[in-house]
Amino acid sequence: TRAAMAAATAPSMSLRKPAFVGQKVRSASRGSSATRAPVSVRASADRPLWLPGSTPPEHLDGSLVGDYGFDPLRLGSDPWTLYWMQQAELQNARW
Repeated sequence: TRAAMAAATAPSMSLRKPAFVGQKVRSASRGSSATRAPVSVRASADRPLWLPGSTPPEHLDGSLVGDYGFDPLRLGSDPWTLYWMQQAELQNARW
């Protein structure tokens, strides 16, 4: 067993540096004549939204934890359903 351990830790079995380490990487953007258009993002609310600049539904006023104004199917428009879904998420997080 001692010979097997010596063979396993021999310098010939050591990790070698991969061939790509230390080589220059060519970028596709170098030398290209493509121009970039300026991008501007405008936020219309004082809280973070799932889509910057979008208008959140009326029933999502930012009072709930994790409310980023995302309810495309309006599932939380009923206050009782919104409360039930909030409690269901708490229960889901516990298990």
